[in-house]
Amino acid sequence: MWEFRKGEKYESFKNVSTIYKRRGWNGNRRGDSDHRGTGGSCSENVRQGTYNIWLPASVSLNRATGVIRPVAYDTITIPATAGGCISVGAYNSYTGAYAAFSGRGSALTDVLTAGIKPDILAPGVDISIRRDTRQGVVYTSVTGTSYATPFVTGAAALLMQWGIVMGNDRFMYGEKLKAYLRSGARQLDGVTQTPNPVTGYGVLCVEDSIK
Repeated sequence: MWEFRKGEKYESFKNVSTIYKRRGWNGNRRGDSDHRGTGGSCSENVRQGTYNIWLPASVSLNRATGVIRPVAYDTITIPATAGGCISVGAYNSYTGAYAAFSGRGSALTDVLTAGIKPDILAPGVDISIRRDTRQGVVYTSVTGTSYATPFVTGAAALLMQWGIVMGNDRFMYGEKLKAYLRSGARQLDGVTQTPNPVTGYGVLCVEDSIK
């Protein structure tokens, strides 16, 4: 994809050599052949494509701001998109239902080549947490994937204790740990495909992971 620098005039690709000279380039630039493949010219209109973006919180947006055809897929963001990390989604442990606010992976992902995200789900709805205030200790209910992730963090620590400290698997490195979590996960009721870009490999279950 060709990118024009700030202040440069938007020109047709037939004048791309002019841009080369202006920038001091003499050789071929990667992408030049891509543009010649479009027929040697370019419209100033945006061409067909897909844009995966996050909008700010609704409080900072105009009420008229919106997306014509929004989709829930491709809503997992960095760093959870990294192949080597353990990506955690959320579900409602009281009802056994997927949490609609939890990010989803790509609907086009090929499990054999790119993998599936999220990896696993953990409780993330109406989680009771302790807070120390000037008036004393209070308990409050919170919701979000930020509160689902600590469940998996704790589970990972227990698995490492079970594997390394207790001698059940001395080589409990990162990828193997993730494999344990995935293999022991239980899918939500009604989910027929495992893994998938919504619930991943299923719900966290340490007991099944060490069987």
